[in-house]
Amino acid sequence: MQIKLFIISCCFLLQNVYAGVEGEWLRVSHGEIPERAFLLENQQYICRAPQSKGTYPGYMANGTCILNVAGRAVKAVYYEVLLGSDYKWQVFSRSYVEKIPDNAVLGGTEDPQYDRVLYICRAKYQQKEWVIGKLSNPLRGCQINHNNREQSNLDFEILVK
Repeated sequence: MQIKLFIISCCFLLQNVYAGVEGEWLRVSHGEIPERAFLLENQQYICRAPQSKGTYPGYMANGTCILNVAGRAVKAVYYEVLLGSDYKWQVFSRSYVEKIPDNAVLGGTEDPQYDRVLYICRAKYQQKEWVIGKLSNPLRGCQINHNNREQSNLDFEILVK
């Protein structure tokens, strides 16, 4: 009985430590895009894939899922694609100590030792094009990668359901 209460307590604490909701994901590979994939305005899709002891959010380009892992753009042939249409981008700024919304879409995890949750964000590269990135509580901004260069943007949008 005590073990059962402990497990229930741990689960309750974990649910309250992180904001966020799990989206609907489908495992696919080799450039496959499912029928109900969430389509972005620039005709891109959001994906995620396991890499380096974590699961990272990214975007589809040229038949692969492009992830931002440790400052490098990494291609994944096996990945999951976000499904549905009930998502939207919410303006967000880390310049102020803004709390991650409770309805932010979970995009993966990083650093399993600390169980760091990653959210899906997007920021403009050189004030021009939107690039999908990752956000976690210890990070100050949306981490994006463009041409194998990582940058952190304090003004960005976060995907919410």
